[in-house]
Amino acid sequence: MKSIILGVVLLFFAACNDNKDQKAEEQAEQTNTQAKEQKVEFNRLLKFSLNIFNSDQKFEIQRKNKENKDLVFNSEDKLVLFYFFTTWCPPCKAEIVHLNNLATKYEERLKIIGVLLEDKDEKELNEFISEQKINFDIAVGDNNYTFLKVLGDVNGIPYILLYDQNGKNINNYLGAVYEEMIDIDIQKVMR
Repeated sequence: MKSIILGVVLLFFAACNDNKDQKAEEQAEQTNTQAKEQKVEFNRLLKFSLNIFNSDQKFEIQRKNKENKDLVFNSEDKLVLFYFFTTWCPPCKAEIVHLNNLATKYEERLKIIGVLLEDKDEKELNEFISEQKINFDIAVGDNNYTFLKVLGDVNGIPYILLYDQNGKNINNYLGAVYEEMIDIDIQKVMR
């Protein structure tokens, strides 16, 4: 008789324990689902600023959605070209000449932002800008790497993204690109 009572008591506690485990698993699953939904929402609405070198100016960016590279930003009704580069990369340096030409040619209609993917102190960066005669803005800081993560599939440098004034991604260019190719895309969007 004692063994039957002991068996029933153990069964009761085992059943309660299993029920608690099941409830804990359901709560954990619900928490994971909520966290995933929040992460998706966070990624969809990710907002950050690029810090422009030698300026108090910031360029605010927000991703429209995670399906494509379209962005939300205030470009003052200009096309925007983002140029991901480093100072040690020979093709990146070669590309600067073309970007300088485009910045001059479309001064009123195009904003170029160089996105530096390395840490340089102020003196080193000023020397590089002077040496290369850069006539467009350079973004510096940790948010440059955030921008890379937001884009997701940047597999090399130089990497250029062209946007219309509404934040629609027009074209992406990987590696050294002829100035004329970018120029043609700019002209198509300006029509």
